[in-house]
Amino acid sequence: TLRATKCSLPDQIAIAREQVQQKHDEITSIHQTDNGVKRQKKMKEKIIYTFIQMVGIARCIEDLTVREF
Repeated sequence: TLRATKCSLPDQIAIAREQVQQKHDEITSIHQTDNGVKRQKKMKEKIIYTFIQMVGIARCIEDLTVREF
């Protein structure tokens, strides 16, 4: 879990954006090369993992917002 104290908001958002873009590029290349079912399953797991990370970042942002008010 992410702690609000460890979070720099711009850094977290930049990292998240980069990760999402990377996953998007990977998915696009898989659809172009169609490298089989196994690899697609692996990608789905990666996407789910990235989504979980994003939720963590969202919670972190929430914590920061709550602390400010």
